[in-house]
Amino acid sequence: MFRFFSAALASITKSILFPGPVSVPYSVVTDIGNYPLFLDGCEKVEVLASAPIDESDKKDSREGSESVTAKITVGFGGHTYEMTTKNHNRHLESVSMVMLSGPFESFKGEWSFTSYGAQGCQIDIDISYVVSGLLGTALKLVQGKILDKTVSSFTKRFDWALSRK
Repeated sequence: MFRFFSAALASITKSILFPGPVSVPYSVVTDIGNYPLFLDGCEKVEVLASAPIDESDKKDSREGSESVTAKITVGFGGHTYEMTTKNHNRHLESVSMVMLSGPFESFKGEWSFTSYGAQGCQIDIDISYVVSGLLGTALKLVQGKILDKTVSSFTKRFDWALSRK
C-alpha cells in the first residue's frame, strides 16, 4: 500500500500572563459547554460524562477536581470533525486532555495555571498531536494561525469573564 501523506508529531506550547485571579481563566477553560460562544469553528459541545475525581487517587485528590468526557464538533476547511476527549480538571491547577476518538491519530493537551497572587497568573498551554492525510497537510500549513486565533479567543474570553466579576 502506498502512503502519500506521512504522519508527524506536532507540539505546540504557549504561555499567557493574565492580570486577574487564576479562578477566571480556569473557569473559562473548564466551561467547555460555552466554547461555541467564543471559539471560531467550534460548532457544538456535548458533555457525555462528568464526575468528581476519586479522592483516594492521591495524584488528583485536590478538592473540586473532576473528570469530564465531552464530544466537540468543529468546522475546518469546509469539513466537520468530531473529537471526544477525556479531561482531568485539577481544581485551579491544570486541565489534562486526552483524545478518545477523533480525526487525529493521537492528541493530548495540558493547561497549567500558576497564581501570582495580586499580580495575576500565568497560563501555560502544551498540546501535542499526530495527524496524517489531507487533514495533517492542511493543519501543518495553518497550525500557527489556528493556535494564535484560539489563544486570542481564550484571552478575550478571560478578559470578558474578569469584567463580569
